[in-house]
Amino acid sequence: MNDEFFITKTIDIGSEGTNSVKYHVYARNCDGEINEISYEELVRFNKFLTNYLKKEEDSHE
Repeated sequence: MNDEFFITKTIDIGSEGTNSVKYHVYARNCDGEINEISYEELVRFNKFLTNYLKKEEDSHE
């Protein structure tokens, strides 16, 4: 992949039919990564980044 950012979605399925969905977020040029976060956490993280970047843009005007 040549993308700068990507998300891996993992679905664990148990022998009794239960399942768990986890997301892993990566950035090509970063050493860090975010592992095993839920969809709800991913949504909150997106909201946090959106709000943070809006404040940063406003402070640079």
